[in-house]
Amino acid sequence: MKPRVHEACLHLAARSLRRQVKQLTRQVEEIRKAEDVEFVHRARVASRRLRAALRVFGDCFPADRVDLWRREVRRVGRGLGEARDLDVQILFLRDVLGRLPDPACGPGIARALVHCERQREKLQPEVLEATHRLLASRVLPQMLAAAGKLLPDDGDAPTAPTAPCAPLFEHAEKHVLGRLDELQAVGRCLADPLNAPQHHAMRIAAKRLRYTIEVYRPACAGLLDEPIEVLKQLQTLLGDVHDCDVWVEQLGRLLEKQARRLRRLYGHAGPLLSLKAGIEYLQAERRRHRDEVFRQLVERWDRLDREGYWAGLVRMVRLRGVPAPVAPGGDGSHAVSGERPEEQQDPGALALPWKPARN
Repeated sequence: MKPRVHEACLHLAARSLRRQVKQLTRQVEEIRKAEDVEFVHRARVASRRLRAALRVFGDCFPADRVDLWRREVRRVGRGLGEARDLDVQILFLRDVLGRLPDPACGPGIARALVHCERQREKLQPEVLEATHRLLASRVLPQMLAAAGKLLPDDGDAPTAPTAPCAPLFEHAEKHVLGRLDELQAVGRCLADPLNAPQHHAMRIAAKRLRYTIEVYRPACAGLLDEPIEVLKQLQTLLGDVHDCDVWVEQLGRLLEKQARRLRRLYGHAGPLLSLKAGIEYLQAERRRHRDEVFRQLVERWDRLDREGYWAGLVRMVRLRGVPAPVAPGGDGSHAVSGERPEEQQDPGALALPWKPARN
């Protein structure tokens, strides 16, 4: 028998599910019109946030239904992922071509652009099939109906967010701190600047922690705004590093593919020289950019760790939202002192020790 879930958690679960289902439905419908590539991105993000809500509030709905919903939402997210990556690459290459300093690099970059555009064109039927499959599965209206049963009769009326309360923070503790443990564990990979697979795993861990915290944001009266912003910045840096790694690898494969194609056509790869300059220019530019972004990432991560940022987040969650100042130099562990919330010396101070830079 499932343990009873507090009413505040049930209401937040219902509102979270309804909000993300409606957002995903809107974006999927726009994708089917094929008018703007940004709808693919928005649908992908909505699918991730919906999956985060289902993970966090799985105990609020029938387990067999939650498993089905998560499978279908994950499936559409994967169907959109490769298309979104190509959309970003195409935009990047068009921008590079528009400001290219050396015309000799133009043919190679143009070839890379044509390659991405053709790949994206081939993927479009799969994108449409993924959205059709999701709508045909009926899981979106099923989730709306299940969420509606958890809301008061006036659930459709505008209401204030669920008020922050101890049961909500108790519910958040397991999910938020579990995701934070994952991020801190994989964060050790930054000691090795060449460990691309683990850097990618860290990016995923940061994303999952951010989306998990966002689930509780409407009920926490601004307490979670800052950690969400910090994680967003980390996620951006990690994503930039990963994108550069992907670019360098894919450009190397493209060069090999073009060499094979030219040998088939001409019996030798001599014409490859006209393409090589542009592709190698892109590889070098992406490596330089990666080095700079990785440096910024390590500095940001070390500062968060050095100033006890994560320890502050842990204390705030464990003390049920009562601010708890953390002295700089904390080790980021989950140890919490024996002080009771009412014994804190500075109840007006936020439990996070520094403000993120606003870019």
